[in-house]
Amino acid sequence: MLRVGILGKTDSARRKADIVNSSEIAQLVEPGADPRLLIEASDLVVLADGDGVSRAELATLALRRGRHVFSDWPLAADLATNRLLMLTAEESGVELAVNRPDRVHPAVLLLRDRAPVLTDVTLSAGRHYRFENLLTDAIDLCLFLNGGSGIHRYESEAVRDEAGPFALSFSLRFHSGSLATGRVRKTDAPPIRTVFAAGGGWSQEEDLLPSGDSSATKAYDPSKDERSFLSCIECLAKDQPVRTALHDLQETIRAVGKIMTRTRGRE
Repeated sequence: MLRVGILGKTDSARRKADIVNSSEIAQLVEPGADPRLLIEASDLVVLADGDGVSRAELATLALRRGRHVFSDWPLAADLATNRLLMLTAEESGVELAVNRPDRVHPAVLLLRDRAPVLTDVTLSAGRHYRFENLLTDAIDLCLFLNGGSGIHRYESEAVRDEAGPFALSFSLRFHSGSLATGRVRKTDAPPIRTVFAAGGGWSQEEDLLPSGDSSATKAYDPSKDERSFLSCIECLAKDQPVRTALHDLQETIRAVGKIMTRTRGRE
């Protein structure tokens, strides 16, 4: 039985606790005042509170104690810290995973298996959703669908208001020759989350939002999707590599940094 310790008192922490409590392959470690005691009692430490700085500190502590770690996004504030955390996880022989629900979405996995040469992603979310996180969602989808092939060329253009960028289009040309384009925007309208992919003789478009015309669908928030947390538990229980390991997202983090730097440079 996988022992899961959750650090945090947020809605995210409560959602994850509910998943563990309803699972037959994991059990919840009772939280206490000292996070070090929870880390010691756990096989998997879940970071569901705090910012990139505090999460990175707790992740380092857990990894050095030989514990697997799953964190909400973002785990750390910068690429250098992420690399240090990956190195610590590798040295300790444990998994370091992050919340990337689109990477374990059945429709996305199906499209990736078809090896598209053209990908187009359209994402929108409420104005409360951090713009950089929305861009990360889109770029990570493009990279994942293209098999993680390195990016040869970037293009992007953003529009802003007094709060910062609210809409952005980008294109990514990969070393493999494939092309991915994307559009992200913050809006007061119901969210959009679609992926179009095509290859030789085939094309397919998928809506990644929950099915049905319900209020839950219209209020969908990517950060509240716990699909990748459940996948992490299942993989660890079977002694398999997790599907949303941080080391698989380094190209994503690098690309988001470059595009956001270009966007800020045009202010």
